[in-house]
Amino acid sequence: WAVSGLNAALFFSGAGGRATLLPLLAVNDFGYTPAGLGAIFVAMAGTSLLGVLPAAAIGDRYGRTTFILPCMLASSVAVAALGTTSDHTVFVASALAWAGAHSLMSAAPTAYATDITPAAIRGTAISVYRTCGDVGLAAGPVLLGALADHSSVGTGLVVNGAVLAVAAVLFRLTARNHRGHLAHG
Repeated sequence: WAVSGLNAALFFSGAGGRATLLPLLAVNDFGYTPAGLGAIFVAMAGTSLLGVLPAAAIGDRYGRTTFILPCMLASSVAVAALGTTSDHTVFVASALAWAGAHSLMSAAPTAYATDITPAAIRGTAISVYRTCGDVGLAAGPVLLGALADHSSVGTGLVVNGAVLAVAAVLFRLTARNHRGHLAHG
């Protein structure tokens, strides 16, 4: 269940933070035009692409659970930094750091979910994992958007970062290796 919660948090963050709040912050606080916002998303996508091969190598060499926590915490800090800065350079650096940290974690949660699931129920387990992501995808924009309406976009991003951090810590505390033992114990 921990990895499904992690997946829900990732989709919550992607849809609520990246797709909903980041554009509002870029346009309203930093004066981005639609083309400028597109350039930020292209830079984030490029950063993500740079991390794909290293992420696969790291996950295969050191194990999936080893770097999920640091990558999630780095994402959390980057997202919170977006919500608290008024400096354009920090804004851009935080957006790229968010993309980079997410990229380095890449497919590790999904690979972890398949690693620990017995073959006989793998299809069901991955369906549950995917559905939890869909719940995050649906909840993120609505909840973070409502929070931003009642407080600020920055507050929504800070809460988004906190959701990522909590999900990461809960995952790490409860993650099991492929033999069913706690991965950190």
